[in-house]
Order: sequence, then structure tokens, then C-alpha cells
Amino acid sequence: MKNIKLLSLFLICCTFTNYVFAETISQNVWFLATKNKDNVAQYQVAMAYDPLNENDDWDCRPHQFYLESKDKRLSGCKDKSADKYIEFLTKSAENLYPLAQTALGIAYVNGKLVNKDIKKGLFWLEKAASPIPDKAKFSVGEGTLWLNKQGRKYGVGQAQYVLATLYDKGIDVKTDYAKAIKYYEMASKSYDWGFYGHAQYRLYQLYKNKINDQKKALYWLEKTVKHINYNKASDTPMELVEYFLNGGQIDGSKSEQPNYPWAAKWLIEFAQSNSIKNETRQKMAFQLAWFYLNGLGVEKDSKQAAKYYHLGMKIDTSVNDTINPSIQSSNEVNLQEQFLLNVIKPIYENNRIFEKFQYDEFVDKYYPEELKDRQKRIDYTNKLYIENAIKIVEEVFSDNLEDEKAFYLQLEKEMLAEHLFFEYNYSFPLLLALSQQRGIAYGFYREAENLIAKSSNELIHLYESALELEPNNPIILYRFGTLYDFIIQDTDTAISYYKQAADLGYATANYRLGVIYYLGKGVEQNYHEAWRYLDLAAQQNYVIAQNFLITIDKSHPEFEWLTTQYINHQQNYLSPTIVVDGQDWLKVQNENSSSPKVVYHFTKHNFNGNGIKTYAGCKAAIELATQGDILVQKELIKTLNNNSPICTAKQELLFSWIDNNIDDDLKKQFLKAKYYKFTEQDEKYQKELNDLAKNQNQYAIIELLKHTRLYGDSRDDKYISNIKMLLKSGNVNAAELLIKYYYFPLDHNDKRFFHSIYQYTKAILLRNDLANYISNYYEREFTEPKHIYADEILAPSDIYKIWFELADMHEQGVDIPKNNIFAYVWYSLLAEHNQTQAFNKVQELKSQLTAEQLTKANNKLNQYRNLYRFLPLTHMELNLE
Repeated sequence: MKNIKLLSLFLICCTFTNYVFAETISQNVWFLATKNKDNVAQYQVAMAYDPLNENDDWDCRPHQFYLESKDKRLSGCKDKSADKYIEFLTKSAENLYPLAQTALGIAYVNGKLVNKDIKKGLFWLEKAASPIPDKAKFSVGEGTLWLNKQGRKYGVGQAQYVLATLYDKGIDVKTDYAKAIKYYEMASKSYDWGFYGHAQYRLYQLYKNKINDQKKALYWLEKTVKHINYNKASDTPMELVEYFLNGGQIDGSKSEQPNYPWAAKWLIEFAQSNSIKNETRQKMAFQLAWFYLNGLGVEKDSKQAAKYYHLGMKIDTSVNDTINPSIQSSNEVNLQEQFLLNVIKPIYENNRIFEKFQYDEFVDKYYPEELKDRQKRIDYTNKLYIENAIKIVEEVFSDNLEDEKAFYLQLEKEMLAEHLFFEYNYSFPLLLALSQQRGIAYGFYREAENLIAKSSNELIHLYESALELEPNNPIILYRFGTLYDFIIQDTDTAISYYKQAADLGYATANYRLGVIYYLGKGVEQNYHEAWRYLDLAAQQNYVIAQNFLITIDKSHPEFEWLTTQYINHQQNYLSPTIVVDGQDWLKVQNENSSSPKVVYHFTKHNFNGNGIKTYAGCKAAIELATQGDILVQKELIKTLNNNSPICTAKQELLFSWIDNNIDDDLKKQFLKAKYYKFTEQDEKYQKELNDLAKNQNQYAIIELLKHTRLYGDSRDDKYISNIKMLLKSGNVNAAELLIKYYYFPLDHNDKRFFHSIYQYTKAILLRNDLANYISNYYEREFTEPKHIYADEILAPSDIYKIWFELADMHEQGVDIPKNNIFAYVWYSLLAEHNQTQAFNKVQELKSQLTAEQLTKANNKLNQYRNLYRFLPLTHMELNLE
């Protein structure tokens, strides 16, 4: 039995050995090894002699290696030799080379190339694993390659891991868990072994199965999954999820109920990770989908459920049993499994059977039976599917048809997004049949969009059925209108449905009405009515309307009126233009009679909506602004604020525009000072800016601080004091400057490094608070978890400490405005992470908040749960010293 254990141990060792392919040794290396006694060269020669390293050199057999030399008499093939391997390995090991000590120790323990001697094996392995003797740094030459800048050894993690395994398994030595833990921990931090997570995993197994310390077992399991990129075959992510699904708590205790919140946290992180094998990812995706469908550990969200079901099916549609039966009652598992296998799976398996044929008019006319046969097959398949799926769906969604509808819509959206389904009108018959059976309008109006083999009466019936269920759904009303508009060609009825959709705020309906009235399609041509609807659609940010090109000729009865509409409403349009007699009217006008208005709008048209991108456009804008065009005045002021003016108006004019368009007095002062910057009055500008800063003008202070050079030791207290003064008013720019202040390169061994990282992280979190973070905020570097926390630098306990400090800052109004909403949010996050000191604070602050404030706080808490979901880790950092 012991020999079997030994064999399995060294199969592992051989798999991860420091493999040196010994096919060619140069004469120089040979000389260094034999004459200069260089330990690195001795190790290289030893590896060349190693009989276990096969050689694929064309000139030599597998049991030989090649000696390369300028002297041809000395070059050629040499036989590999176990004796020579041990001889040179011993010389290198005695000369303090740790890789040689490791390999020699393994050779003696293994007993393949030398007589087995466990004492010698332990001796050399412990030599490799031990700290470096002082004399080593002076007694070796080129061998110093195995030392890093701090004098630590490279390449000894394997020795530490082998020693740990020997003491862990009791292979040829007495079992000693204390020593096993010691060496596993050393290996987990080593340069050559720590990356792979094997030592961390063995510590997890040791604490879980032998020492029975579940808290430490969880700690090491989490450390293992952090290295999953280096071992994709590992199932440790699933083990971590199952720990929580089986009731595991973050303190190592166990509950009878699944710990859904923590299971969900890790499922979300793992489900989309390419570092995990597909079979595991698929199980996680389906499990997470079920969580979202039922609100287990996450907020109930049928759209998210659809996304994760789609992710799982995209990995592999031939799914069978992927449910873990140990985490729920048999009835729950049965429902979860049936929903996956009988509701979701058939939709994906059958959609290709009914892919839309690209029928042309010829096929429609001469092969109608083929269309009917296709519809019969669809109807038969739908019937069988409904019989199997309907009871399951009723149990899953009950009477919550809104969630069910959202689920179907999202599932369709995910499938359409795949490269096989470019057409929006592509439909999924099973999904639509199920929706119809459940009385969801989506199933009827989406089927109506598939026109193949359907009469007008059948299409009308489908839309009417949809409207009976959702009479005020603008999408149904609009699409019903398109049926009368394009197929039946009843413009009056089409307009009635379009107007109902438009009254409900549907931009596409406004646009279509505008086109109908502009073209006079079935109605009397009415350009004023056309413009009214087109402008409504443009105001609703309907891009097609914003880019609408009106094509007219000079004899047009409404020529004068139409050619002024776009430029009089330019705020609604991305590219205002009119085509007159086949030419761009603005371009022609710019060439023939270049008035300021034409030049400005022509420039705007040609530079993505920026009317002052060129000097000519800027000059024209100043003339328009002088004439009282408020929109242009605001655009000129905006460029001043953004440091990008091409030209500048006269001082008295610009200052009057600033006074008329800006409400903030401090900002007025600041913008007026910037005028001097862009009129090359640098001394005046600096004086104005400094005077404003002395008078506590926040904009001036920010401007000065932005250009402060920060080089390591040149930081001063004044910089920080100014930032803190600004923070006191809640200025988000001050928090961004604080991030800049703490973000500067330092060597990891610099005593200031940790403090800088700590404060940098805290500043980012504070900045998100002051910016009133929303999920689509444009500065993503501050709102993505991977950019927020310093990986492997801050321990979870450090992160918790930052959270406590932020909560206290908000509660007490320290350095920032007092804000009990954010104090409540941070204390709530801490309480959810089992930080007991925060529990009472949550209740205390909750009692102080109004109902409206509590709603805001809970909304913010949900945002932060997602933003800061994965960090810190679930455990408190262990003291492993």
C-alpha cells in the first residue's frame, strides 16, 4: 500500500518537475561544470545525463545527449548515465544550488536512479527548502542566478511541496501534520509552485478531512480557486460553491439550509470564467439561472435567469443531468431539472429544424404545399412540447406573467444575438407556442411577424389576440399598424394604430407617421404635420429621425419653410441637412452665400455635431452668439470649460454670455479667469486663478491641483489640506485628485507602498460615493471590481477596515458631508459580510432614515452589492504567522 502511495506521489512530482531538456550541452558549460565547479553548469550537465529525460536530437538516440564543441574531436553523442546524473547533481547540490538539491532529494526518495535512501532524500529536500546560508551568497559564481533581489530562493517550491506530501501522507516517514502544514504553506508562497494552487489545495484537504478546522479549510479552498487559471482541470470552483450550497458558513460552521447568497457570489464569478472547464461552467450557469428565477441568494430577476440558461445551452445543447441533488429536496430538484430538460432544452434543440427558408415569390406561388407541410410539422412539435412543458412552467412562474414574459423576451434576445440568427423576424416556434398557451401577448405578435404561409386574416387574428391581452402595448399597436400599412395597404387604419402607439410615446410610430405625411402615402401631403411627427421622434432620440434627409427641389411649395426647420431645431438632430435638387443644401449655401448661420450649421453637419470645430465655424458661432443665439452661446462656454476653444469672443461679450447662462457664481468667476488663458494673457490668468483659489473658489483650486507635479517625496501637506477642504463640500473632483495623489509607482518593499495602496483603494470607493455611482458611469476604471482592489496586496481584513472607515466618515461627517444613507449602505455591506460590529449600526441608522431615504439607501445598497460583490473574500484573513 505504501509503495502505491509512493508511486502516486512521484507521478505528481514528475509531472511538475523543473524539466530541463538535455539534448545539447556546450563545451563552455562542460568546462564550467568540470573545471570551475559552477553549480548551475553542474546542474545542466546532470540534467543532460538524466536517463529519464528522453532526447529528441536527430543525431543522437533517446538515451544519449549531444556535446557541442568547437573542437570536432571532442563533440558528438554521449550516453546518458544514472551514475553521472547523480555525480553531477551531488556536486551542484553540495555547491548550494537549490534546484539540484531538490532533484537529488527526489532521486533518493524515489529510488529509481540511485539506491533509495529516505534520510538522504529528506536531507537534500530540507536543504533546498531551508533559508539560504550566508556563505552561499559569496561562495557561488554564476549560481547567484537562483537568488532574487531580496536574496530569496527561486525554484524550491517543489522541494517544499514534496516534503509536505511526505509528512502529510506518512510516506516512509512518520505522519506529522504540523510539518506538512509548514511546508505546504512555504510551497504556496514559492515562486515556482505557488502559482498552481496545488499546495493550497492540499492544505484545504488537510484542514477539512484530517484536522477538522473548517474555517481554515475554507480559507485555503478560496486561495486555491484564485489560481484556477493555472489548473483548468481542477474542480475546486465547484467544491467552493457546493460548500455553501451544503450549508457552509464563512466562519466554518454549517447550517441545515443552503447558504444561497455566498453560493451565488461565487457562481456569478465562475459561470463566465474561461479558466473553468466547460462541463463545470455549464452546471454553474444553470444553477445560477435557477437562483435568479426563484430569488435564491440574489434578487429575483427573470432576465438574468434567461441569460444564464442561454450561457449554459451555448456551452453544450446536449445537456442531460446537471443538477446537484444534494442541495435541495427531491421535489425542488425534480422541478429544477424538469424546467431545464423539458422547457429550455427543446427550444434550443428544435430551433434549427424550423429555420426560416429564404422563400422568394416563385416558391410561394408554385410550392404552397411545402409551406403547409412545414407548418404542420411546426404545429405537431409545438403540441408535444406544450404537453410536456405547460405544468412545469405553471409551477415555476405561477401567475407572475410579467416575469414570465420578461424571461421569454430575454431568452429570444440572447438566441437572436448568436451569429446564426441575424434576422430579427426569425422566431422560435416552441417559445411562441408556450407563450400563447400561457396567455402572453408576446407569443401572438411575434408569430404574426413571421408572414410565411399566413393569410391576412390569420395575421389580424394574431394581433387582435395580442391586443386583447395587452391593449396599451405600443409595440403591438405599431406592428399591427405595419400590417395595414405594408401588407393590407389600408393607410387610414394603419394611421389609427400608429397614432395610438405614438400617443403612448413610441418613437418609431412618430417617425412612420412623419414619413407617411411627408410622402403623402394614402393621405393628403402635409409637410407641417410630417415635420411635427419627425421632430417628436427626433426629440425621443430616434436616430433614424435625427438623420432624416428631406429631398426637395426649389419649386417645392414649402421650400422656404422646410429648409429652415432643421437648423431651427438643431438640438434634436445628429446631422441636420436637406438635399435640394440632389445636392446638400447646406453645402451649396455655404459655397454661394456663406452667412454665419449656414457656415455654423455646415461645420456642425461635417464635424459630428460640433459647430465650432474649425476656425471658420467658431467665428460664425461667435457672430450667431452675438446676435443672441443662446444655444450657440452655451456651446462656446462649454468649449471654454473643456479647454478646447478654437477662437474666443470679445471679453465683454463672452463675460455677458457667462453671466446669462451660468447660475453658479463660483463657476462664473472661474470661466472668466480662463478667458485670459486662451487669449495668451498668461500672467493675468495665473494671478486671477491664484486669487480665486485664495478666496476658496473650488474650481480654481481643482485647476491648480490638477497641474501639481507629484513625484514620490515631493508631496506636501498643503496639497492634502486643499483636497480635504474640497472634500468637506462633497466635491467629487477632490476625490479623483486624492486617487491621483496616492497612485504613484513605488517598489513593493518601500515602507510607504502598502499605505499608498490602502489609501488609493479607499479614495476610489469614496469617489464612487461622492459621484453618486450609477451602473453605466463612464469612468469604468473606478467602477469595475478588478480595478478597485489591489489584487493580493490588501487582505480581506484591510478591505473591511476601509469599509468601516468610510461608514464612519459618512456617519460622523469626517472630511466629507454627513450622509446617513451612505453610512447605512456601508454598515449594511459589512453586516452582510458577518462583521458583527456593524449589526447594531445598521439598526440604529435605519431608525433615523425616512421611508424615502431608506428606499434610496436600499437601491444604493443593491448597486454596491453588485459592484463590490466579490471582494473582500468571504473569510476574515487568518493569522498564519
